[in-house]
Amino acid sequence: MQMRLGWSVIVCFAAMLCATSGGAETTFRWANDGDVSSLDPYTQNEMFQLSFLANIYEPLIRRDRYLKLEPALATSWEQIGGTLWRFHLRDGVHWHDGSRFSADDVVFSVKRVRNEHSRLRSMLASIKAVHKIDDSTVDFETYQIDPIFAQEITVWVIMNKNWAERHHSTTPVDLASGQENYAVRNAMGTGPFKLTCRETRSTHRARAEPALVG
Repeated sequence: MQMRLGWSVIVCFAAMLCATSGGAETTFRWANDGDVSSLDPYTQNEMFQLSFLANIYEPLIRRDRYLKLEPALATSWEQIGGTLWRFHLRDGVHWHDGSRFSADDVVFSVKRVRNEHSRLRSMLASIKAVHKIDDSTVDFETYQIDPIFAQEITVWVIMNKNWAERHHSTTPVDLASGQENYAVRNAMGTGPFKLTCRETRSTHRARAEPALVG
């Protein structure tokens, strides 16, 4: 039996490659015989969608190739009390539209991911409160002592507060009921790739806003 292969979705990314002579933008096309159901990282808790969106969005902490914790949007973190964790955010990070990443985005993302329609809310179930100390520092207060809190949030990515508010996407939607908002078909991250186009076999295309890679 001969098997015929075809791609049902093609996604184009633009990446900024930094060299000593300056940055150069290049395009990466990704194709697969299945599609992610949403570009909103909080609408599904499945490995395919999470790994795909990890090219666009970033967490505070991630795992390296050896599965050890390493800094991402946070440069360092420490448990400063029994139920208090402090995260120091990376300076000079920009969203793909050129705006600056700050603690406001982290606080917003905590509230958004804990919405009733979020499929990742269990990852932050131990959080009692989140406090912005300054633009580069955020405290997480847990209900009880949680020594593995840093281990639990490695796939929780941060979203852009102003972008979500501007496009009326401050809460995730319930995909099972057929709801949609702007974040379902568009993305705005801080990761190494920015989404520039998305095409499916049905000729549907969703385009993200023009963006700058910071």
